[in-house]
Amino acid sequence: MQKKALSGLTGLILLFVASLSFSAEQKPMTQMEDAIIAAKKYLPGTAIKAELVNVAFEIMIQTEAGSLEKVFVNAEDGTVIKGRLVSREEAADIALKSVRGKLVSVEPEADLYKVRIVANTGTTYEVTVNAKNGEVEKKKRIRFYDEEFGAWSE
Repeated sequence: MQKKALSGLTGLILLFVASLSFSAEQKPMTQMEDAIIAAKKYLPGTAIKAELVNVAFEIMIQTEAGSLEKVFVNAEDGTVIKGRLVSREEAADIALKSVRGKLVSVEPEADLYKVRIVANTGTTYEVTVNAKNGEVEKKKRIRFYDEEFGAWSE
């Protein structure tokens, strides 16, 4: 009986020590307010929205020029890890030079924009534009089911 109690107590002590060493190794997490301050230093303007996405804060900034831009701040150390050097409008223009047609949507992601275009031929394309340097990284034809017509797109 004493052996069981002693081994149980030893196990609890080991578990406690392990949890202390684990928490000592973890870096303190950046507070959202600090992330917003870092984002506004990187891109002056007004913070409209902030949320934690995976390991980064995603901060939506309305710039002094009036455009909306996303800035990503590392949740562990508070450094800006992703920011927009290419605006949404610039990404759309770059994609439209790659595929002539009608702009459907521009979706910002961590370090790129996914731009959807219906080409003059009727084919739908998704053009991936690098948000840091404005280069077209990928251009692919996409198909989707159009419920209105009951058929797949070209």
